[in-house]
Amino acid sequence: MFGKRPFPTVWVLLFWGGLSVCIQYVTLEKFSVFPPSRSYTTWASFVHAVERQISFGLLDGLLVALFLVSTAFILYKEVRHRILTDFLQACFASQRKTLWLLTGCLLLCVRFYFARGELSWAADASHHIASSWLAAQTIADGQVPIWTFFIGTGSPYLQNYGFAFFYLVGLVDLVCRDLFLSLKLVMAAAHVLSGIGMYYLAASLCRSRRTGFIAGLGYALCFWHTQHVLIMGRLPLSLFYALLPWAFYWIERVVNSPYKMRAALLGGVSIALLNFTHPGYGTYAMVLLGCYSMVRLWSCWDRPDTRETVRAGVLLFALGIAFGAYMNVGMYLERMYTRMHDLSFGLSSIPDPTW
Repeated sequence: MFGKRPFPTVWVLLFWGGLSVCIQYVTLEKFSVFPPSRSYTTWASFVHAVERQISFGLLDGLLVALFLVSTAFILYKEVRHRILTDFLQACFASQRKTLWLLTGCLLLCVRFYFARGELSWAADASHHIASSWLAAQTIADGQVPIWTFFIGTGSPYLQNYGFAFFYLVGLVDLVCRDLFLSLKLVMAAAHVLSGIGMYYLAASLCRSRRTGFIAGLGYALCFWHTQHVLIMGRLPLSLFYALLPWAFYWIERVVNSPYKMRAALLGGVSIALLNFTHPGYGTYAMVLLGCYSMVRLWSCWDRPDTRETVRAGVLLFALGIAFGAYMNVGMYLERMYTRMHDLSFGLSSIPDPTW
């Protein structure tokens, strides 16, 4: 049909992606009549609820039909002419094209962050939305959010809790002036950057752009990633998941790069930022990072630069612990006043409800 001209794969894929966005804002938005907390035990009950509460129009049917037809067309062209295979091979030939493709795919995958309306206040989200608002208001007043009078007669802001996510939302809100838009922008950008970070880690470890691309998509599309952030309402973990691959990436740079001291410095900063985002998960990440570092050290023990690698690795962890001490030392010293000293968070002492 196109003669000797190359098949316009990019435009077909862009058309398919545009249809996905249109379906989100035209058709899927009609499902907002259902509250976020509602669930259905059977498919039949869900279909019955949709029939009763949602009225689909001609445009909805047209968009869905176009989406299905274009999907079938792309699959047909791939089976007959390998258009996707050739397209991916051309993209993977260079780092720049691979990153552009991965970024475009990730933006399409995380478009749900930009659904209209406010975020759900369920689960932990209410606390995190309120803390983001406090940070945004304080930063807008030209102050650093270290104390707030919105709680009682005054209280330290986010005592024993990571602050990086909330400060970032507050800075973005200086431009947006809309708290929920600022939250959506920060979480969506963090979700995209998490996939890019995993790409760099996997590509560096496996020496393969294809591996990095699959790893980046897999990390971003993992259900737990979205479940933890949006469904459980732990909004700051969007930033944590974005930072986590970079700590491991700088370990790889310490092992393989001639600029080991620079990699150690950036790795230490990455560890500190993980702790500034969430001290608990940051501690777990440091333990896992330590185990990973020992394995990598064992794998390259016979290399001539092992001594320099060990020194840089020790410096990386020393800097991470030193920088993260700003968050963690205070928590440790004040644990007697926060009921964190004995980790007594169990529910065994709470009687079962009688109702």
